Amino acid sequence: MKLKKMRRALTHRAGTSFRVRLRRTLRRGELARSKGGRAPLAASRLTPRKSAPADFSSAPRRSALARGVTLIEVMIVVVILGLIAGGVAIAVLPKLKKAQVDTTTTSARELRRAAETWRAAHASDQCPTAQMMLQDKTIDSASKITDAWDNPFKITCEEDETIVTSAGPDKKEGTADDIRVPEAQKPQ
Repeated sequence: MKLKKMRRALTHRAGTSFRVRLRRTLRRGELARSKGGRAPLAASRLTPRKSAPADFSSAPRRSALARGVTLIEVMIVVVILGLIAGGVAIAVLPKLKKAQVDTTTTSARELRRAAETWRAAHASDQCPTAQMMLQDKTIDSASKITDAWDNPFKITCEEDETIVTSAGPDKKEGTADDIRVPEAQKPQ
């Protein structure tokens, strides 16, 4: 009789998941009683939990969001990001070097045109420098007077030719990667 009153009181206050848990607890007690023993009814089993899981067949499990991220999962993500970054670096670095060479060649062409204009305006045998052309306003102050590696262009004047050179990526003059405008004539 006492058990029925307790069952009614608890099922009235509790939610659906607590009712399921209470029924299972009471069944266990009835099974133990039917085997000849006395059913232990712990108070902790009858008090409602704040977040009771739907399945009580095993120990309480935390949800996937509540359990967090394991070290293995973090390591896998870091390895994947490293592979992506490596692939991007392999694809982009050669294009970056080519873009630097192309930018330097274009800047050298513009500087050569400006130097030829300066030489035509000044009837002297003097070869202009980038600083002289800036002061005479032959080139704009926003013009690039250094190559992509921040080395100044070298302007060389011959009788009827103006040559602009850059040391190139290795920053050493006289090597194969030097940039020259106009390009040197190759012997045939």
